[in-house]
Amino acid sequence: MKKNFISINKLLILLVTSLVIPLFFSCNVDEDYEDLEFYPYPLEGYVTDLQTGEPLRNVSFDIHCGERTYGFVPPGRVFIYKDVAKTDSRGYYKIRIPKGNKEMKFTLLNVNPQNIPDYNFRVGIFDIGENLEGKPFIETSVRSDIQASSYGYLKVFVPINGTKNWYTNVNYEGSYEFPLFVGGLISETSNSEYKILFYKTHAGECVGDYSYPVTVYNFTVPRHDTLDLYINE
Repeated sequence: MKKNFISINKLLILLVTSLVIPLFFSCNVDEDYEDLEFYPYPLEGYVTDLQTGEPLRNVSFDIHCGERTYGFVPPGRVFIYKDVAKTDSRGYYKIRIPKGNKEMKFTLLNVNPQNIPDYNFRVGIFDIGENLEGKPFIETSVRSDIQASSYGYLKVFVPINGTKNWYTNVNYEGSYEFPLFVGGLISETSNSEYKILFYKTHAGECVGDYSYPVTVYNFTVPRHDTLDLYINE
């Protein structure tokens, strides 16, 4: 049997690459967030439940700061600052926008609300810099409200002898301003008439299809409750 060996040089290259690449893309810095220079106007808004309008308290925010690249230029380092803001009793948040640090002038800001029970948030991406149209953060604040959808349950009854397949996207994440709860299939059972698919998914408006040929179903999943949906062949 022929044996393959990796040279010491190759092993060193692999080791150095595995250590350097993650550092190239992101790093935590010793320079404290409070020591940075900030633009005069913040990113601000309110975080609420999409279905009820209830303010969501104690949602904390991390920011990832770096430089925007274009085309085939690989992304550079990203500097991470944790817990830079938190929503109050009204769901209000305000994030001061740093101009840069000792190593880099920032032109790209990723805002990361941290998940709380029953809600999944999404990253928000904002360009920053002195040459942007409208001078955001320089001459005016940026308002970005977040309306987050909580979860509900969906029970789909598909004819046991049906010839078509049911599909609904319970993993759709939404966006920064309209984040959706990411769910999944909980169980699949059956009786003499139906195959029963039980999902946890985001509350609110949903779409499913029964195909082929496609029959589209539009339905609303109740918040923290269950919708029984019967499919006709």
